Amino acid sequence: MQAPATTASIDATLNFYVKGAGTPKVFMSAKHSEANRRTGAFRDAAVAIADARKLTPPPALDREGFQLVPHRTAMTDFYDNAAVEERYYPEVTALLRKATGATDVFIFDHTLRVEDDRKRAERAVRLPVTVVHNDYTEKSGPQRIRDLLEPDQAARFLGHRYAMVNVWRSVGLSAERMPLAVADARSMAVGDFTATDLVYEDRTGEIGKQLVHDGSRRDLA
Repeated sequence: MQAPATTASIDATLNFYVKGAGTPKVFMSAKHSEANRRTGAFRDAAVAIADARKLTPPPALDREGFQLVPHRTAMTDFYDNAAVEERYYPEVTALLRKATGATDVFIFDHTLRVEDDRKRAERAVRLPVTVVHNDYTEKSGPQRIRDLLEPDQAARFLGHRYAMVNVWRSVGLSAERMPLAVADARSMAVGDFTATDLVYEDRTGEIGKQLVHDGSRRDLA
C-alpha cells in the first residue's frame, strides 16, 4: 500500500537486529541508568524518514499505527514519580479516551529516558532505546493484561477490542538529539519481526524485534 504523500524526507542510520539461530534476549539491567545487555547481531542501515507533522492525510492510530495529538499538561517536573501518577496519569487517560473513543483506560507504568549520562545517573532513569523494535507480540500483549489485572477485569478487557498504546512526550528543551521515529504499520509484514525474550530478575517477557533492513520500503516518520 502506498504511504501518504509528504513534502520531504531525510536519510538516517538506524540499528536493526539480524535474524540468527535461537531466540534473541534482552537482559534488563536492574540499575536503570545502565545499558541492557543484548544477544545477537545488529546492523546499521540507512532509512528515509519523513516529518510526520507534514503527512497528508495526518497519520491515524488505526491506519499507520500512530498519530500526533496536541496536548497541554499541568506537569512541571516529570522526574517526580508520585506527581506523574497523581496528575499526569489522569491527563493521559482523558487524552486516550478522546483520541481513541476507548471506554476504559488502564495505565500500568511510565518510563523516563535520558541521553545525558550525568543526568541519567542522578535521576536513575533509563537510556533511550536505539534498536528498532516493537514492544509487544501476539503472546505478550494479552499476557501483560493477565499479569496486571484481576482475573475478572482481565477477562473483560480481553473479551473486547483492546489496544496497547504508548503515549510519548518530550519533556526536555529539545528532542533534536534523540528524536522518536515510528514505522508506518502498512509498510511492515509479520516476517519483519522475530520474538525476543525480555529477561528481568523476576520474570521473562517478550517483545517483537524488527529484523535487519533488507532494502525494501520502510516508511518512517
